[in-house]
Amino acid sequence: DSGSVTAKTGGVVKTVRDAKSASLTASPVIEISDGGGFYVEAACSELDRAAVRLGQSVTIRSWENNNEYQGTVTALGDTPMDSSLVGGSGSNTYYPLTVQVGGDAKMREGEMVRVLYTPADTQEGIYLQNEFILTENGRSVVFVRGADGRLEERTVQTGKSAWGYYTQVLGGLTSADYVAFPYGSTVRTGAQTTEATPDQFYGY
Repeated sequence: DSGSVTAKTGGVVKTVRDAKSASLTASPVIEISDGGGFYVEAACSELDRAAVRLGQSVTIRSWENNNEYQGTVTALGDTPMDSSLVGGSGSNTYYPLTVQVGGDAKMREGEMVRVLYTPADTQEGIYLQNEFILTENGRSVVFVRGADGRLEERTVQTGKSAWGYYTQVLGGLTSADYVAFPYGSTVRTGAQTTEATPDQFYGY
């Protein structure tokens, strides 16, 4: 009634909603961040556990809008998780993994996310997400931007898999190359290319 809003927690206002709409969805009218960020609870397979390091940088991707954020591994448990809570292979043992994300991330409590990371002890080669690599007649192919700015098809030499999400590229690609998502009617040799952010790239 007074037009003043007070809170016991100091911080930065992140979201302000219409009071009536918030009431209908049982959402808070105002959200305030105290700068502490978020903690993401994930699972780490026993096959990957030896390669994970505290302080390692990982990527957090939202299942809802495909937004990406950088996080840091802050804890890796020693006690296996309840297998019913893990959506991975039933033949593997999984351990709790905690990742911290900064308060600037546009996330919410209870949001479902995917944790993407490459081994901390990665050696030679480039690790590329599996969906960027096509397999044709026994060879691995990627579409990259050529010197003329147009798409070109390139054969690459692949190595081991990492975490089930990445494939090691040992030859045919450099860290300076721009790689295109290889599916769609417009993906062909000679097509024009445009750089995009991850959310633009995936069409969200």
